[in-house]
Amino acid sequence: MEKNYQIKKIMLLKGKLQHVILLNSQGEVFETNCFGEAMKICELLNTNTDSGWKYEIVQILNNK
Repeated sequence: MEKNYQIKKIMLLKGKLQHVILLNSQGEVFETNCFGEAMKICELLNTNTDSGWKYEIVQILNNK
């Protein structure tokens, strides 16, 4: 089973949690098969957030 990873942003808007999947520079869902890359990006985003949003890794399982 192949694993891919996406990153989601968790925001609090008008008292409700909103989950948003991050996009790449072409407007497509960002996805990688390298957990280390996803972790590095997620840590970078969490360190640099100025709005208090949180970023988490989402694991996608592919049955191939």
